[in-house]
Amino acid sequence: MNTLFLNVLLNKCLHGFFTLLIVALVIPVVCFAQTTVNLGTASSFAVLAAAGISNTGGTTLNGDIGSYPTATITGFPPGTFTGTNHLGDATTQGAMTDLNIAYFDAADRAGASTIGTELGGSTLTAGIYSSGSGTFGLTGTLTLDGQNNADAVFIFQMATTFTTTANSSIVLINGAMWSNIFWQVGSSATLGTNSIVEGTILANTSITANNLAVLHGRLLAGAVTVTGTVTLSSNTVVPVELTSFTAVISNSKVRLNWNTATEVNNSGFEIQRSPLSSRGSDSQNYKWMAISFIAGAGNSNSSKDYSYIDDNARYGKFAYRLKQIDNDGNFSLSNIINVDLGTSNKYSLGQNYPNPFNPTTKIDFNISTAGRVSLKVFNTLGNEEITLVNGHFEPGTYSIELNANKFNSGIYFYTLQTDGYKKTLKMIVVK
Repeated sequence: MNTLFLNVLLNKCLHGFFTLLIVALVIPVVCFAQTTVNLGTASSFAVLAAAGISNTGGTTLNGDIGSYPTATITGFPPGTFTGTNHLGDATTQGAMTDLNIAYFDAADRAGASTIGTELGGSTLTAGIYSSGSGTFGLTGTLTLDGQNNADAVFIFQMATTFTTTANSSIVLINGAMWSNIFWQVGSSATLGTNSIVEGTILANTSITANNLAVLHGRLLAGAVTVTGTVTLSSNTVVPVELTSFTAVISNSKVRLNWNTATEVNNSGFEIQRSPLSSRGSDSQNYKWMAISFIAGAGNSNSSKDYSYIDDNARYGKFAYRLKQIDNDGNFSLSNIINVDLGTSNKYSLGQNYPNPFNPTTKIDFNISTAGRVSLKVFNTLGNEEITLVNGHFEPGTYSIELNANKFNSGIYFYTLQTDGYKKTLKMIVVK
């Protein structure tokens, strides 16, 4: 009788004993915010299996790999991994024991909300979710909203399978992190071709990742059944783990700071800014605009620090977020942070930048009093080419992008007008 089987048997017996004890004592249940699932030593593994790992194609893994009690790993190379191959060693044996404990921890979490089988088209906040049918499927897009809480935990419990279709995806917003997402799969998981999945998969038996499927997390198979395998095909496992994102105001400038724990396939970070209306900061009121791009480290297994200084948001309240973009175009959004740069008693219109330009440029302006604002572009004959802004604006500094793709080369004028202010500046399109 192998060590893993004994550990599984002991864990099940203890689980049953404590369940009976709680029922007998009739202890009232008090619900708290969910804590993360402790993976123990299994947390260092990108891929872990009980009965072997097989790979075809250029799979990229960020972390350790290991298999036990069947010590078989094939397909590396051509696949690559950044950690250690713990093939059947004591580290893998310990990790399999910890995986078993983590699996039952996730499965036994109480207070789950029972939802439908199909996850696509839904937006979910932190919590425990159970499938009424016993299985979860993903077609389209599932959005997980961290609500700007870095400790937001998502646990999905299913009695049987977890299946994603081709090109389906999970999108993280408002600080949701893949390291706090757990899929407790009662039998096997299958990731469809080109699908993008976030979190750690804890599978009773096996996991299959079809061609080019991307997992931002871990594939841990054979949590209970010692025949559990992991099958890979040109996959990417573990991308960028953003650990912090903060803002500091100094001399009317905003310094953004962020840190990553790991990076895989990271092209970089698009920095986005939105003015905040006094009407509220609900998502429908955000008007996001890309203001800069900071290149990422590509592939890294160590902590990286980044910063950016925004000196164009001169007055008003603003929101910032990061759009982390992979080299293949996949992306995730950070939490949102708000800053208040105070008010100004002046209207102003800034010179567009860059100038001359082709085909896009940005125009900044400041509004001191709430009211109707228009921003229009005219040619040298005084004919209007385009209206960029025409509506109600709260006090603050704004940045508007102009795309002159349909303009001819030449000189143009742009005019900002409010109830008590009007100014015109010149711009040049060069093609």
